[in-house]
Amino acid sequence: MKLLVVALALVALSLTACAGTDSYYVYPSDYSNELEYVCLHVMQRGTRRFMVNDQHAVVPLQASGSGVLPELQTDLAPGGYFCGAFD
Repeated sequence: MKLLVVALALVALSLTACAGTDSYYVYPSDYSNELEYVCLHVMQRGTRRFMVNDQHAVVPLQASGSGVLPELQTDLAPGGYFCGAFD
């Protein structure tokens, strides 16, 4: 009898613990998808920093010099960007 009461209590506790949680998925934004796409191309050049100029061309920033990636145009706003976590 005591075992039955404990089992029912566990079942009731597990049902109440799971009943109130609503799960949802947050889809990635177009901005984060575009930034990830550009970062993949920039990191292939051995750097994590890049700049987008007024013509929306991507310029990886490297110590050895910078050159435009001719095959890559972006919708990101002109400015400087950093790929990855910045500590």
